[in-house]
Amino acid sequence: MKKSFSALLALVALPLLGPVAARAQAPPDDPPRFEVGVHFSALTLTPGNAYRTEVGFGGRFTVNVNRNVALEAETTFFPNSGFSGEQRAGGNAVEGLFGVKAGKRWEKFGVFVKARPGFVSFSDGRPIYDLSNPSFIQFRAERATHFAADVGGVLELYVSRRIMTRFDVGDTIIRYGAQTTANPFPPPLNFTIPEATRHNLQVNGGIGFRF
Repeated sequence: MKKSFSALLALVALPLLGPVAARAQAPPDDPPRFEVGVHFSALTLTPGNAYRTEVGFGGRFTVNVNRNVALEAETTFFPNSGFSGEQRAGGNAVEGLFGVKAGKRWEKFGVFVKARPGFVSFSDGRPIYDLSNPSFIQFRAERATHFAADVGGVLELYVSRRIMTRFDVGDTIIRYGAQTTANPFPPPLNFTIPEATRHNLQVNGGIGFRF
């Protein structure tokens, strides 16, 4: 009877001990599953006839699929409502990126490449001229959102198992859509700005917490 009870207890306990044993056998330097980070960012917009560099801040959430591959979602806000030579990039900006990071980790640091599609949205990215009153032309601007993709490299420094610092350098590729705007000067004709793809340098630096 005692042998039967012991065998039954072993059968019940084995599935419960399996995950614990697998965790114990995992390499001690495997990264934690999740990361939450904050960062500062500098984005240099490269329109056709002028440059504009804006500084912003944001957050990032990362899921480490394994030691070498991770999925990421990142948002950055650029609060300055600046003027740009590219009229579709006027005002403050919000950037959202969602993609993958892949590379190699060592004990104290890791080196990765990243590819993250997403969007950049400018608060004054669509100029509008109100010509209903010929003696007084009114101007306003609306938000415009454009497809973007971030391609570049990442350097991570592991302060401890739970705390890290991260530095990103990349090319933020923005695809501006075509826009048609009314000409505010006589004769009252519409003009269209064609589609354009711009390559923009973006540098991030921040800290992350792993759990």
